[in-house]
Amino acid sequence: VDRLGWTALLHAARNGYTQCVHELLQHDPAAQVAAVNKDGVTALMCAASKGHTQCVHELLQHEPAAQVAAVDKNGGTALMHAAWNGNAQCVHDLLQHDPAAQVAAADMAGRTPLMGAAWNGNA
Repeated sequence: VDRLGWTALLHAARNGYTQCVHELLQHDPAAQVAAVNKDGVTALMCAASKGHTQCVHELLQHEPAAQVAAVDKNGGTALMHAAWNGNAQCVHDLLQHDPAAQVAAADMAGRTPLMGAAWNGNA
């Protein structure tokens, strides 16, 4: 863990290293999945925001529904991160995994996943 709270799993998910994500989850799944950085960002948020669908799939195999609904310090969820960055396949996969994935939830600025996607030209 670095000084900003980034774990190996967070780095692997952010960079799309699916095999690393897989190996780290095999080693200590509970601790790895629960890890967040100092901004409250989870590995699932990292992978979803960058459109790393294979990492999202790997994480969803190990993530309880509570982690899908986890929020960062700004109130953002994995679904929001995926939608805001135009990662439609990740949005689809998150909703398939958890159909009640807070599609109407808003972050601290009042943006829903759809509003953020539209604002960024991804709707």
